[in-house]
Amino acid sequence: MTNDAFGHLAGDLLLEKAAHILKNESRCDEIVARIGGDEFVILLPSTDSNAAMKLVERINIAIANDKTEHSILLMAIGFAVKQDMSVDMKEVFKQAEDNMYRHKLSESSSFRSKTIDLIMNSLFEKNNREMLHSKRVSKICENIAHKLKFTKEDINKMRLVGLMHDIGKISIDESILNKKIN
Repeated sequence: MTNDAFGHLAGDLLLEKAAHILKNESRCDEIVARIGGDEFVILLPSTDSNAAMKLVERINIAIANDKTEHSILLMAIGFAVKQDMSVDMKEVFKQAEDNMYRHKLSESSSFRSKTIDLIMNSLFEKNNREMLHSKRVSKICENIAHKLKFTKEDINKMRLVGLMHDIGKISIDESILNKKIN
């Protein structure tokens, strides 16, 4: 969502910040690696579940203390511990990934809500007129959804769509958004 709202440079900066936090919170014998788009792995040699949980707590504290303007650093973290040498590392990795996805699913609406709030606040900071317009469109969409007897969940989606309908304007320069119309 950061790439879409603020551009790839902002997304890249978040990746760098995530890598920095992961590296800073890890011990020198632990390996931090980016394994895909926005996915990282930390290999923790000779580490039990308690030590892994403490690392997760340190990472979460560092994320909570991160104060980045116009972006929110969010991480879904999962881990697994290999205690038996006969267990294949692929199985341990899959277990950690499954735990991460479980965490991500339980937190996804909160993640999405925080990101949407940040995006909309960034747009509204640029132009008060846009905020008022978006709120009016949101209310109109909500009223239409009520009249069409949508479910409560679909009414909320329509309200959100109305609020976000001009989200593309976030990348437009303030001077253009605030230009007087003759």
